[in-house]
Amino acid sequence: MKQGRPLSAAEKEFLIEASFRAATQFHSLDRWLKTTLKVAGRVSSDSAAEAEYALFWIYLHGLVEELFEREDRNREISRQIGWRRPFLEAIDEVRACLSAEEIAFVKFMRHCHVHVFVDYPWSRLKVKGGKIVAVVEPADSTAISRAETILHNYGDSQQLAARAIAARMLPGLVSLHAAFKAASDT
Repeated sequence: MKQGRPLSAAEKEFLIEASFRAATQFHSLDRWLKTTLKVAGRVSSDSAAEAEYALFWIYLHGLVEELFEREDRNREISRQIGWRRPFLEAIDEVRACLSAEEIAFVKFMRHCHVHVFVDYPWSRLKVKGGKIVAVVEPADSTAISRAETILHNYGDSQQLAARAIAARMLPGLVSLHAAFKAASDT
């Protein structure tokens, strides 16, 4: 856009849409963080309803995978913006609470609670016209065995695993929400 001239209708529409998208994403992330904190708090204190354990894995995955990856794409630029730095550090703190094995476990548990069929650990056939045209290799062939190992460490209880992980992550989640609120006040 060239400065010093009136905006075209398309430019005005773009700017309005970008503003709306930013506001919507802000409210969405705020709601996500509040819900994650609430559910993690209930899970860690053993006061969660059974359905909240599923929500815990879903929301936790959203933070340690989706939010982390989204922020990581523009990390160098974001670090130069002063008010974003504490938010990025808080995201890193939350993610650092989990080992690589546990992050894979969170992903597996999320998939188990979101999808009817969890097929990424197995090979799949691509069929076209009634004929096998390709074999799609598994995205993570060790997901099930790693999940079983972690669950075994918690007496084969998903709830005990969730409680232990939630309790460990709760301080970082509180810091993340505080960093987000501080960033949104600037």
